[in-house]
Amino acid sequence: MENERRQTEIAVLKEQDEKKNLIIYASIALGILLLSLVILAYNRYLVKKRSAVILEKQNAEIQEKKEIIEEKNKDITDSIRYAKRIQNAILPSDDHMHSLFPESWCCFLPKDIVSGDFYWFEKESEYKLFGAVDCTGHGVPGALLSVVGHNLLGKALTDLKLVMPDKILKFLDGEIHKTLRHKDMLNDNGIQDGMDISLCCYHEKSKALFYAGAFNPMYVFRNGQLLEFKADKILIGSGDSSNKNFKLHELKVESGDEVVLFTDGFADQFGGPFGKKLKYKPFKEMLLSVQNLTMKEQSTTVTRSFEEWRKDFDQVDDVCVLAVRLG
Repeated sequence: MENERRQTEIAVLKEQDEKKNLIIYASIALGILLLSLVILAYNRYLVKKRSAVILEKQNAEIQEKKEIIEEKNKDITDSIRYAKRIQNAILPSDDHMHSLFPESWCCFLPKDIVSGDFYWFEKESEYKLFGAVDCTGHGVPGALLSVVGHNLLGKALTDLKLVMPDKILKFLDGEIHKTLRHKDMLNDNGIQDGMDISLCCYHEKSKALFYAGAFNPMYVFRNGQLLEFKADKILIGSGDSSNKNFKLHELKVESGDEVVLFTDGFADQFGGPFGKKLKYKPFKEMLLSVQNLTMKEQSTTVTRSFEEWRKDFDQVDDVCVLAVRLG
């Protein structure tokens, strides 16, 4: 009996030792696991900290570059806005326009701050001239060319005393070509710049209206009807003008005639429910629909019509539409 009791005690003690060893091994394994987790977490912390430092440095560099770009953009924008002031000073004022043609208006909407389109109203002796001009491009490049075109129009009128539109266009064509040096003598590459124009001359005493155009036609609204006068398909400044001649159209003005000149920006604008170009048929219909309105109302309606058509679409080109009521 005593032997069995001692064997039982030994078995119990052995089982207890095994349990203790199991607990010790489990504790060691758990400790190693926890230590591994702590080391892993610390390493991840260090990695995140290093990443945060790198990211902060990168963000600081990005912010610095952003500020430099913003400052440069501001300088460029300020310069362009100042150029707009110069361009506005060149364009005829409303007072000047109305002094020549009391019943007139102009819808002038640059795509960017400055415009490649411009309009022109001047007088020489008994002749009153007005025109709408579309220089190649828009923004700064177009605006630079518009200054050239404006100065050449002034030279044709005041220095050379040219009043007939066809003669002025021929002069412009040659001078623009020479000014821009379209044919580079070194590589024979042509600069494809120039201008489209519709130009009118009105002799009030004889009620005679003269028109010539390069790509841009003239519309005359008379008694609810639209008379269209086609332009020559010649880009002003495109080449040697010695053998080029522009067609001169002459019209006997009747009381209430309204002349509309324009560039292609309005008709080429994308918009409407399907995001398509307006094109010229709806443009004509819109102009015809405002003929019973006063000139001020016409101006407001035409401008509003453009914005309603464009809606959320970007403006694709400069817009210039001018109207003069004669007779």
